[in-house]
Amino acid sequence: MAPAEEMSSRLQGRLVSALAAMVLTSGVAVAQPPEETSIRELLREGVRHHDEGDFEGAVATFRRALDVDPGNPFALYEMANSFAAMGRYDECVVTVDQALAGDVPEELAGPLHAEAASCLSEKGDAAAALDRFEAGLKRSPDDVSLHFNIAVTLSLAGAAAETEEQQAKSETQRQVDLLVQALRT
Repeated sequence: MAPAEEMSSRLQGRLVSALAAMVLTSGVAVAQPPEETSIRELLREGVRHHDEGDFEGAVATFRRALDVDPGNPFALYEMANSFAAMGRYDECVVTVDQALAGDVPEELAGPLHAEAASCLSEKGDAAAALDRFEAGLKRSPDDVSLHFNIAVTLSLAGAAAETEEQQAKSETQRQVDLLVQALRT
């Protein structure tokens, strides 16, 4: 190879390396599809709105995320949280049902059921809340949010004192039994 050609080849190699470095450091997400990057950005933006108390802005952002990825369970979960924060409990429950009708990761199933049950409890419908908790426990028996919210619902319902038989049952079943007993009295 002649010296001029060798220099031209090295210069081309450096130019290609420089261009690749510019693309990689420019913030352009080369390795991810645009939809995946967009949904992540929208979820972050929606959570930011929610955390700042802008629940309407959060819902609008989560709706945009659902335009990009219809049925996204994380967008639906976060939107349900924003509806609950605004006291729009019926919309929260409907949104949770939409999420649960799709493909929900196991780690999200319990919190979704807990969100719906908590909204039903806030509306004063302890029986429906109990049904939601039971459904959630069937799918996610070890979910802490379900156990915690059962205790809160039982407390709000003014659950009756435990019997010896109930003390022998598992903690979860005991809490469910107490709520049922409180509803019947």
